Amino acid sequence: MAEIDYRVNCVIALFQGHWEHALELENMASKTVIGFAGFGARETVEALTVSEPVALHALIEGLRSLPPEQLFDAGIHAEYSTLIAELGRRLEDDKALSVARQVALSTIHSDNHAGSALETAELTVAILATASGNPSAAAKQYAALRDQGGLLPVYARAICPDRLLALLSVAMNDIEAAARHFSDAIALCEKANYLPELAFSCADYAETLITHGSRDDRDRIIDLVGRGLTICDQLYMEPLRRRLSKALDRAEAIPVEPEPYPAGLTRREVEVLRLLAAGRSNREIGDELVITHNTVITHVRHILEKTDSANRSEAGAFAHRYELADP
Repeated sequence: MAEIDYRVNCVIALFQGHWEHALELENMASKTVIGFAGFGARETVEALTVSEPVALHALIEGLRSLPPEQLFDAGIHAEYSTLIAELGRRLEDDKALSVARQVALSTIHSDNHAGSALETAELTVAILATASGNPSAAAKQYAALRDQGGLLPVYARAICPDRLLALLSVAMNDIEAAARHFSDAIALCEKANYLPELAFSCADYAETLITHGSRDDRDRIIDLVGRGLTICDQLYMEPLRRRLSKALDRAEAIPVEPEPYPAGLTRREVEVLRLLAAGRSNREIGDELVITHNTVITHVRHILEKTDSANRSEAGAFAHRYELADP
């Protein structure tokens, strides 16, 4: 198998959350490809499942250890800069963002690289624009990247174009466009079974709604967080799980407008309560309302707290008492 084949298969494995297979492919490449320098699979898995700061440090040190003539080979190390930029953005690490910018601009201004390296470097610059706080820079990168919406990433494994377009829209203060792009990213990742990227799209969308949305977005945020947490539990994505847990706390603290339901229940909570009172399991409730198991658990917890119920039976009795259950 050629290096490019190993690389593409490794990236697909990472996007689908097949950590062991990705590491196996990188290990096989190291044994069969002359002069192989690595795909960054180990650092990617470290960032997604254990520690983002540790992975970021390893990526930066890996770049610094390379001789200049290897920096742009096959675009692999330009891809490292994309990973560094995305981790730097998430960790708000200015030093990492500076390193990523240096490598990306060096790639763009050099003739010593493959075409994929140039595309990856341009993607890195777009990620940097989302962290710059400069709407004009974000708008410039949005215009350059707009035609890539709806495309699946092949080489750069840090982010898919639709999620990046959404983040650029947020930086441009265009929250309506951001919502469209987040929705596109979620739909695309669902179709491709790109679960890690789906989880990050849910997390970024939820955090955007927490910061820029309204009280009416509370249930939507909880749904997004629940979907992300389900994937994190499935793939052992501990760093993102911690981040989503914080987002859930913030979402639960959002005050809700009074609705015509007792005990301060929201419309979504009443929908869950109605099914709960009918004897449905959490899984059945999730299937009927098209929400994740984690989201159902969150709503049930809120219902029990608001109705002062010790268990599901008491909550069901509350629903019948206030005529919230199906006849």
